[in-house]
Amino acid sequence: MSKRKHKLILLFVGSYVIIIFCLSLHFIHRSYSGFNETNIVYIQGHTYKVIQHKPKVHWCQPLKFLKTRSKRPITALASFPGSGNTWLRYLLQQATGILTGSVYKDYGLLWNGLFGESVTNQSVSVVKTHEWGPATRKLFDRAVLLIRSPGPAILAEFNRRSGGHLGYASAERFTRHNGKEWSMFVMEHLEGWRSMNSDWIQNYEKPLLIVHYEELILQPKKNIENIIKFLGLPINKQHIRCMMRRKEGIYRRRKPYLPFNPFTSELNNVLENQKKVIYNEIKKRKIHSQRTTALSVKTESDVIPVDN
Repeated sequence: MSKRKHKLILLFVGSYVIIIFCLSLHFIHRSYSGFNETNIVYIQGHTYKVIQHKPKVHWCQPLKFLKTRSKRPITALASFPGSGNTWLRYLLQQATGILTGSVYKDYGLLWNGLFGESVTNQSVSVVKTHEWGPATRKLFDRAVLLIRSPGPAILAEFNRRSGGHLGYASAERFTRHNGKEWSMFVMEHLEGWRSMNSDWIQNYEKPLLIVHYEELILQPKKNIENIIKFLGLPINKQHIRCMMRRKEGIYRRRKPYLPFNPFTSELNNVLENQKKVIYNEIKKRKIHSQRTTALSVKTESDVIPVDN
């Protein structure tokens, strides 16, 4: 190889390395320039730094943790995946300024304003969980159960697994293997939807507030105020109005366009049957709660002295 060719090769390689280096610096700068605020939060004597992503979320007020008190109840925000748990957390934080917690640690949510990820004590208003069973139920002193119709919930979870919190599954995912993969996903997760909701409705003996996702969409103000009252927190009308202006946020996935209905008539029948089972259980719990409340009032009135 001639010296000239050797120099040309070295010059080309050197230029290539410099270009790659400059591009790397550019993308690193872009990545970090999107983070404009480092939040310092304190939990039980420990200091945490949380970086908030600049262009994503604007809050109605500064977010904060509650001062931990042993007497404050720990409240579950229980739901089957895809039921709108993250959006409800967003609405609560907008309306109260109090951070919500989670039994999980999702860094995508942590970077975008849900700083209470992995916090499960009294410093947060509610604690997100998709779990159920005796071990989970005993961790909480009261619970908000968010229920969404099984079809849309399962579809949202299918989209999340394919495209993250805000993305979608491609149309091809629904037709893969003649639709068998999608049908199996629906049937498998329908069993989880029924088991999870049924367990909280039938077996949770402490205070339970049931919120329907469909009603939350239609009447967000009414439902959020009901939840705040259940939590024993003050309602600020100004912050509620701000929440309503910003209610869409970034955590509610828009309905995607599909050139076909992914739910066959057979799947729809099965989904509707399981939905009826759960909604009947809700009615039974409400009737039982009303009877228990009435009996309690009657018993208390029997022991109250009556002035002559």
